[in-house]
Amino acid sequence: MKPVVAPHTPPSTGVWIAPRVPGVRGWLWRNGQDLRQFDSEPRLWLHLDDGRVLVFRFRGIVLGDTRIIEPLVQAVADDLTGERYQFELAGLDVPSGVRVQVLYAAPILPLSKHNSAPFSQFIRRDMLDFMRSLDAETLDLLGRLDSHRFYASVRNYNRLAALPPLQRQRRMQALHRFPALLAPILLTAHHSINLMDGKRHAWRYPAPEVEHAIDAAQNLVGALATQYGISKGLVRSRLNADFWEMDDGRKRAVLRFLDTLPANKRPASAEELIREWPRLQAYLLFFGEDAQGIPRAPESPEVHRGAFRLGWQETWHYCDQHAPNFHHALHDTRDFLAAAGALAAQWLKIQRPLAMERLAEAWLALYGLSGLLRGSSRWHRLRPPPSAGFIDRNLPALLGAWHEGKHEAHELLSYSALVEEGEAMRHCVADYWQECVQGERMFRLRLADGERATAEYVPDQHPHDAFDVLYRLEQLRGQCNAEVSAAMQKFAEQLETQLNQDALKPQRSAALGLQQIWANDQAAPRQSWLDPRSQQELLAVLAWLEHAPAGADVWLRAHVAGFAYHAGNDADFLPTEGEILSMQREPENPHDALAVRIDWQGRKLGYIPRPANAEIARALDAGVMLTAKIQRFDAKAALWRRLEFVVHDPSAGRA
Repeated sequence: MKPVVAPHTPPSTGVWIAPRVPGVRGWLWRNGQDLRQFDSEPRLWLHLDDGRVLVFRFRGIVLGDTRIIEPLVQAVADDLTGERYQFELAGLDVPSGVRVQVLYAAPILPLSKHNSAPFSQFIRRDMLDFMRSLDAETLDLLGRLDSHRFYASVRNYNRLAALPPLQRQRRMQALHRFPALLAPILLTAHHSINLMDGKRHAWRYPAPEVEHAIDAAQNLVGALATQYGISKGLVRSRLNADFWEMDDGRKRAVLRFLDTLPANKRPASAEELIREWPRLQAYLLFFGEDAQGIPRAPESPEVHRGAFRLGWQETWHYCDQHAPNFHHALHDTRDFLAAAGALAAQWLKIQRPLAMERLAEAWLALYGLSGLLRGSSRWHRLRPPPSAGFIDRNLPALLGAWHEGKHEAHELLSYSALVEEGEAMRHCVADYWQECVQGERMFRLRLADGERATAEYVPDQHPHDAFDVLYRLEQLRGQCNAEVSAAMQKFAEQLETQLNQDALKPQRSAALGLQQIWANDQAAPRQSWLDPRSQQELLAVLAWLEHAPAGADVWLRAHVAGFAYHAGNDADFLPTEGEILSMQREPENPHDALAVRIDWQGRKLGYIPRPANAEIARALDAGVMLTAKIQRFDAKAALWRRLEFVVHDPSAGRA
């Protein structure tokens, strides 16, 4: 073994040469201050004959005390999987009370230094000698895994360099070929460098089938395809020949998204993918997420294929040109889709608007991401004035006006105030009137330097008071949905604090109670309006969703209210589509004088849901001969959605 130069202060004459130690190829000492830590305790990098490198932190010894190396090697000789991370060291020549911590997430080389330290103090002969003893190919591979996570740890070095030669060769080759897919399986993605303790702070995602395929040189592509649930073609793609990093759940979601796209519509490299990650993440989360924050996939792969019908770069180029504030523009499509859902409910004669997520999927499949953004922009631009029956009242104020120095905030307390703000700022704040009725609040903000913005505050349940809420800043937009300055962001956050003062609890309560008072005459304007072109697109969207507008004879399509209570658990209830149902008025019903009971073969199933029962009840009382039949029965659906019915007017007309 080549002698190792000890880094502690040498005697005044000559250079102190480290003695040979059985089982050791080399070592390297550093103290905490050299490593920019908050202590001066010694750290030791130790390269063992079996190929492993271990890093230790000591308490109870001085820097460079080589007497502890031999007993240290003996203490970790059998710990090949790295389970021991804290122990006390004992031996004849070992000082009493020496505590040892094994730092598995330490870097393979101690490259940290004080900014003021000269380069000669940073790269010294001991460092160069230690580097020469390491496996250069493994160092090079770990250095290529550049991301926000840390891979060049001693634990990851040992997972490769300390393997038997053939196994090491195969794993190195596999990592070079598929770094993005194999690094999370074979290596640990540490959250950060750890030179303080033995905690790992991160875990890898073992996949025994993939590891066996590598070690046996058998169908690695197929094993990776199975592991990630993607095609072999995507595994082999140029994209996965580069290294790109995401946590396991998001990586799987992104891979499955990419697998739905034709090969010529995908990003050509990892660089293209990561460059668009902020916008891609917003797009994927548009379909919802699970409890872990992982994007949900649409029901059909046609959605993603349709969304990127222009191609990867072409789609984002369209967004650059027409939706430069992509996150805001995508968020605004929800208002457009809500209006489409309300209009679709009228056309289909159903009680509730169609789910926005399903409408979004259909719109993307048919018209692409560019088409959805274009339709939303057109709808916001062409929106009509309120209907003649709309009553423009004033909301109860939370703060009204508020000043902080020369900064000003004014609460927008009427629909006309929202319209005026939207026209001045050229965005869609006017479409949030119904949300304001339900308790949200909009503010016009102006800084001393003239910068303007519109802020939206959303009420959340108070964590410590069941009868109160706390307002949260949800959106903050400048003119044309532009981003705002740091000063404006700070002012909006100060306003949030003011809204949540204990003294304003009565005002917050009044704001939330308003929606019940105005429920009958304060419907949101333009709720179900679409421009003519969007109406044509909505017809195609409904056809894609396998819905057809109801004919003139249809009064209502809905799910039976109370079905779960009256007949949902009845195993003998097995109706077929098209079977006739009977409707019976219950004017003496103590809960609703307009109640209409639905029966099947003399068995009570439930009721026509409110408020859709009002018109039908009055028609039945007037002697109109309406009929009801089963539209759909889905035994696998939730109980309240299991039975759908339709009410017809056999005379085919509502005069």
